[in-house]
Amino acid sequence: YLDTRTLVVLMAVKRLPAIVSLLREAAYPDSLPVAIVERAGCSDQRTVRATVASIVEVVERVGHNPPGLIVIGHSVNVLSDAAIQDRFLDASTLGLHSAE
Repeated sequence: YLDTRTLVVLMAVKRLPAIVSLLREAAYPDSLPVAIVERAGCSDQRTVRATVASIVEVVERVGHNPPGLIVIGHSVNVLSDAAIQDRFLDASTLGLHSAE
């Protein structure tokens, strides 16, 4: 794990629990931001944002609309722009406890 790097995983949301397990084994912090960008570029694009600790629970709660791109790292913070808030889901908007 390097704090300055962003990891992107393509087409693997169905394997999210295993990916999170591997991230934890590689010393990725539980508080590190994670986003799943679903159907990027389409009119129904949706971004689901959480942390390493909460992303599995968030996706279980809201479901998943393939295809999805998993983005792991601090660059996820740029996805919180006001222009996408109408399609932006995270642990706080779902009433889930966040590890942050």
